[in-house]
Amino acid sequence: MHTYESDTAAWSEEQAVALRAQQWSALDWEHLAEEIEDLKNSLIRTLRSDIFLIVKHLLKWQVQPDRRSPSWVGTIRDNRIIIEDLLLENPSLKKLTEDFVQTKYRKAVEEAADETNLKVSDFPAECPWTFDEVMSIPVSRADVQRTPRRKQKNR
Repeated sequence: MHTYESDTAAWSEEQAVALRAQQWSALDWEHLAEEIEDLKNSLIRTLRSDIFLIVKHLLKWQVQPDRRSPSWVGTIRDNRIIIEDLLLENPSLKKLTEDFVQTKYRKAVEEAADETNLKVSDFPAECPWTFDEVMSIPVSRADVQRTPRRKQKNR
């Protein structure tokens, strides 16, 4: 039998087998409880991080329409999909979303300002969006400015 400290992957597999077989005495209750809590915390970190990334890119989208890029569109869309899937599988996390939009806003402004070479004061002082708006503000590759490619010199 493996210990939690020596091989967490093997320990996890053994604990799952013991749970399914209802071998209660074989269970490492303390570490099982920690792992379950860690799973919840991991889901929360993912949700918070993805909301932060969307808000940061929406800020850049708003203040620099002439610099919009396909990668901004992709980041916003990809993270929206991750959040939608996460909330579909874990609907109890929905109650955290409004708070995360508001609490991550200031840090999103700081990073957006840094990435755009603008001042923090160039952005709204308060978050202008609800979670539902963060998830639905239209972003499209059609709104991306096309810049002509430079001709490559023949060598």
